[in-house]
Amino acid sequence: MFRMLNNLTFQAPENCAVVEAADFDEPDYDRVIEMLRKELGLGRDAYTDQGVRAADSPNRRASIVRYGAINQKRRTFFPIWDWNKERLIAEIRAAGVKLRWITSVSGGRSTAWTIDSWTR
Repeated sequence: MFRMLNNLTFQAPENCAVVEAADFDEPDYDRVIEMLRKELGLGRDAYTDQGVRAADSPNRRASIVRYGAINQKRRTFFPIWDWNKERLIAEIRAAGVKLRWITSVSGGRSTAWTIDSWTR
């Protein structure tokens, strides 16, 4: 999101000076994980999970097939990598999670669906 703001994506001309003055930080994914580990009091050796599924895209499937669902170097893993959409929705509902939106970021573009529209 901050990268898109800093690049003035979808910004009206009158917003440009304000966005440029803000000079938003653009943390990469590894930095976000490090910040979360620090905030939660976890050590650098703690593994973090990510909600990545092989079914999300052909590139993700190819990457998981090639490298696996556990990244020892980054200390990350994909616990739902082999779930289909139906199982994911069923597990979210069974857990009683009140989730209104499913989001996906691909190629720098973010897309959001409501749970009901995603299951149709």
